[in-house]
Amino acid sequence: MDDLERALRDVLTDERLDVPLRSGAAQLVHEGVRRRSRHRVVAATGSAVGALLAIGAAAVFAGGGLGDSESVVPGGDDHSPTSSTPAPTPSTPPTKPAQPPASTAEIAWSNLPDSAAAMQHYPGTVADPSVPWCDPTQLTATTAFQGGGGGAIGSLAVHNGGAECALQGEPSVAGLDRSGHVIALPRPTDTFRVHPWVRVRAGGDAASSLSLSGLGARCVGTVVALRFDLGHGATPMTVPATRAGGTGSAGLPLTCDQGGTAMQYDVIAGEWLRRNGTPRLKNSGLEPTILDQDRTVMAGSVLHFRVALSTVGGGVDPCIPFREQLVTAAGSLVAGEDHMLDCQAISGSGASQLTLDMQLRVPSTAPAGDVQLRWETPIVGVQADDGATVTVTAAPPQCTAAQLNVSPGRSGVGLGNYVQYVILTNTSGRDCSLRGFPGVQFVNGAGQPLPTRPHHGSSYFWGTDQISSIVLAPGGRASFGLAGSDYDNVHQRACPQAAGIKVIPPGLTTQQLVSVTWPDCYRGRVDVSPVVAGRHGPR
Repeated sequence: MDDLERALRDVLTDERLDVPLRSGAAQLVHEGVRRRSRHRVVAATGSAVGALLAIGAAAVFAGGGLGDSESVVPGGDDHSPTSSTPAPTPSTPPTKPAQPPASTAEIAWSNLPDSAAAMQHYPGTVADPSVPWCDPTQLTATTAFQGGGGGAIGSLAVHNGGAECALQGEPSVAGLDRSGHVIALPRPTDTFRVHPWVRVRAGGDAASSLSLSGLGARCVGTVVALRFDLGHGATPMTVPATRAGGTGSAGLPLTCDQGGTAMQYDVIAGEWLRRNGTPRLKNSGLEPTILDQDRTVMAGSVLHFRVALSTVGGGVDPCIPFREQLVTAAGSLVAGEDHMLDCQAISGSGASQLTLDMQLRVPSTAPAGDVQLRWETPIVGVQADDGATVTVTAAPPQCTAAQLNVSPGRSGVGLGNYVQYVILTNTSGRDCSLRGFPGVQFVNGAGQPLPTRPHHGSSYFWGTDQISSIVLAPGGRASFGLAGSDYDNVHQRACPQAAGIKVIPPGLTTQQLVSVTWPDCYRGRVDVSPVVAGRHGPR
C-alpha cells in the first residue's frame, strides 16, 4: 500500500471524526490509488493531497446531498422502515463475550474451471421484472466532491420523484469541460463483476461513490459537469460537478503532471446503493489477503502464491469464482485465469480462517519485466490488495539434440496398466529449456516402426496435462511418462512387444532410440505426458 492510500485510510478510519462514512468509501480509495499506481504515477504533493482527499471523503460520505429522512432498511427491499422505538437502557454496561480462537485450515490447489453460470442467478443480483428500471425523467441528480491536488472524491446521488423503480451496476460516468467536451473517461465495464439489484421506492434515494483522478494526465481543463448513463437503454443524464457545500460553477480544477502522457482524467464509479449502503450481497464480508508469493517467475512456468481468506465464520455460500492476474504498470494483461473456489473443501474444513494454495500459469510468450499480482472475486470489494511486484524472466534457449541424452527411467505395472518413464539429461555446459510433449515411435527389433497412436494428457499413472517450461542446468534432468495397457482384454492374450521407443524431445526433430521393451497393445495406443522437471516423471 503506497503513502497516498495510507494517508487516505488513516483519516477515513480516524475515530476522532464524528461522521458516519458511506459504505464503500475505503474500497473506492483503494481502487483509485491502485489505478494511479498501475500507471506509475507519483504524486509530488502526496501527503497534502492525501489529507485533502481524505477530509473530502469524510464529508461527502457522511451523507451530504443524499437526504436524511430515509429509514435504514436491510436487504433488497426498502418498504419496511426500522422501528423508531428507542432501545432500552441496560442497567449494567454490556460486555462482549469472549470469542474462541479462530480455527484455520489449508485448502490445496484445485483446478476447478470458472462456471459462467455460477453468478447468473446470484442472490440479490436478479432483477424483479415487475419493477421497471429507473428513467431519467423521474430522477433528480446531485453531486458533492471534496479534494485537491490530483484528484477528488465524492458521490453521485439520485432522488426518485416518480414511481418505484430499480437501479443496478456501476454507472458509466464521464467528466465534461465548459465546452461540453469529454476530458474525464469512465472506467471500462468489468463483466466479471456482479452488482446488487436496488429497488428505489417513490421518494427514495440511491448513490454511487465517485473518484476523479488527474494525476498522470496533461492539464486538459476543469471538470464542470458529469454525464452518466444508467444503462438499460436509458438516455444519459448530465449534472454539475459540485463541491460539497458549494456550487458547480467553479467545477473541479484538478492539477496534473505536465510530463504525463495521458490526455484525459479518469473517473471510477462505485455500484448503486442506498444511502445506508444496502443491499449487501452474500459473501461480501469475505476478506482475502495475498501471502507467500513467488517474487520471480519464468515465462512458461507457474507462479505459486497463497491467499488468506477470512470467512468471518460464515463459510462461502453460495460458491463463487475468483480471478487471478498478472498486470503490467500500464494495465496490460500478462497472465490471467478464472477458477471456482473449492467450496466443498472449504465447507468440510469448518474453519473461518483459510489459507488457499494458488497457481497461475505464465504464458511462454510473456515479456520479461515487472508485473503486479491481483486476486479478486465477482463481489465488489472482495478482492485482495495487490501483491508484491513479480519479475517475469525469459526462459533459456531451447535445448538442442546435441545437448540432450535420452535414457530409460523406472517402469511399473498396476491393474492391467504399464508405465515407462524416460529421462532427458542436459550433457552440455550451459542452461537450456524444454517445453511441451515429446514425440514417440515404437519400433521392432530391426528398428522398423510399429503402429503408434499417442494420446497427450492424463493417464492411470498421472493426472496432469499442463505444459510448463523446464530449465535444465548442466547435468540437470527432465522426464516424461508413457502409459498404456499391458494385456489385450479384447482377445484375451498378452500384447506383442515393441523392442524400443524412438523419442523426439519437444521442439526438436532428431530421434533418439531408447532400448526398452513395451507391450504394444491396441495398435500402439499410448498415453504421453508433458515433459516435467526431475527424473521421476509426472504425478
